[in-house]
Amino acid sequence: YLLYVLLYVGTKSYDLYTGTFDNKERVVAIGSAGISRLIGVAIGCWLAIKVDAFGRINALLQRAKYQRPTHQLR
Repeated sequence: YLLYVLLYVGTKSYDLYTGTFDNKERVVAIGSAGISRLIGVAIGCWLAIKVDAFGRINALLQRAKYQRPTHQLR
């Protein structure tokens, strides 16, 4: 199945390169590329928040030891 998908993507990208691409298929390809880019940005932002990347970068820039903020009940 994976081989079939790779062959299909290869032929469609070759069709796009040579210019023998259906207009309907081009709209689907551009739309799916945009959707996958949005999903990638969302996953990247979620991962950056999850590992607290901004706090780590600030600590690195200030040459301080990184301490993850703890939530305290008061």
